[in-house]
Amino acid sequence: MMQLALFALLAWVPLVILLFIMLPPRRAVIAAFLGGWMFLPLLRLQLQGIPDITKVSATTAAVMLAVLAFDGRRVLSFRPRWFDLPMLLWIVVPFVSSVLNNRGMYDGASRMLGAILAWGIPYFIGRLYFTDLIAVRELAIGLFVAGLVYAPLCIWEIRMSPQLHNQFYGFRASGMLRGSGLGLPGYRPNVFIGHGLEVAMFMLMCTLAGFWLWKTKAMRELWGFPVGLLVLGLWGTTILCKVLGAILLLHLGMIAITSPKLLRTSVIVLLLIAAPLVYMTTRATRTFTGETAMSFVRLLNEDRAASLQFRLDAEGEIIRNAMMRPLFGYGSDPEWRARLSDDPRAKAVITDGMWIIALGQGGLFGLLALTTALLIPPFLIWRRMPVAFWEHPAFAPVVGLAVLLVCFMIDSLFNATINMISLLIAGAVNSMVPLMRPGNAAQSQPAYSPARANPRQQQAQQMRPPSRRPAAYAS
Repeated sequence: MMQLALFALLAWVPLVILLFIMLPPRRAVIAAFLGGWMFLPLLRLQLQGIPDITKVSATTAAVMLAVLAFDGRRVLSFRPRWFDLPMLLWIVVPFVSSVLNNRGMYDGASRMLGAILAWGIPYFIGRLYFTDLIAVRELAIGLFVAGLVYAPLCIWEIRMSPQLHNQFYGFRASGMLRGSGLGLPGYRPNVFIGHGLEVAMFMLMCTLAGFWLWKTKAMRELWGFPVGLLVLGLWGTTILCKVLGAILLLHLGMIAITSPKLLRTSVIVLLLIAAPLVYMTTRATRTFTGETAMSFVRLLNEDRAASLQFRLDAEGEIIRNAMMRPLFGYGSDPEWRARLSDDPRAKAVITDGMWIIALGQGGLFGLLALTTALLIPPFLIWRRMPVAFWEHPAFAPVVGLAVLLVCFMIDSLFNATINMISLLIAGAVNSMVPLMRPGNAAQSQPAYSPARANPRQQQAQQMRPPSRRPAAYAS
């Protein structure tokens, strides 16, 4: 049945083109990215001289091809802004690292093409299509709906064990977690994403998006069901994924996003944005050993504490090796993460965090580019959007997606998941930054009612933050 997986991967290109024929381009983009991430097989085709063909590269290449074919004018109308620079630098870093490590320009160009497919295109599509409040709301709803579609599959695997990928595509993907965790009943689901940690992170994103749509009344019902009831089901599914980090992040995100209404300050969100920066800085300078975090996790679960200890130990070894080439790292050297020195006979070390991989492969320059590319969007939204508007139904999806980005960056401290959905969100949130210019003149606008407004009326409500408190926010 391996042929079915190969067929699905190659057939995704014409299927995405068909989506662009049948749907408006923006909705086709949402369906293509979410569908590819949720259902394509975990197959990697390695071809000489070009990036591997995977579910990520197949999806991003297919979407970019369809955009050029059906919506080329939109591409030509795109104007880059200064906050796009970090993502551009992150894409260029692999080329510079390869050249400086004497691996040649061809190797550098190949790795840069891989970065464009995995990172650049999702971000660019997000910047291209989600340029107004209505578009961002559609993206948030799409993410919520995707979680509802995936929840039954997760529950089936929680009860029956992770078998769907094997049953449908005929093989198990490497790295799939088959055990249970946290002492809860059932198994840890993998579905078609292929790793329990990635599934939990995806369900976290869907749950948090739905929670904020419900909390702010930006969406009241779906398919005739109250949104609050559906969110509760997603929350339970995320808990049953049995990933401690995702569970903690989900509730931390909920606390951070709801705190401004009670405290009249968004300082908790700012602390959440600063947390990855503080962690990476203190770990790289070896001023933080992780003992405090270990003590806290040990109180919750001894097995999780042992896993965290293993990660911290490996991280410390890699940091020592990475700092031998601090500026642009080791490039594509396949042994960079396995060596404690330039001696190829040195002890192998396993690492998990995306940030430490960025440091090893791209050095401090690459790490800075990656960090700013993911944290600048939520920081600019935090900086420019008044707290009073965070629960306004029109602006709530922007805030919710911004907090999702922060949660993804925090997760990247311990896991290395290239999540193209998060990059799509990064582009979308950055597209909102010009609309959040402080000091805009007040604009008269009706109370936002997504349940009543038709698309044309919604599109007419292109809003900049008004200088007065919106009536819909008043308690």
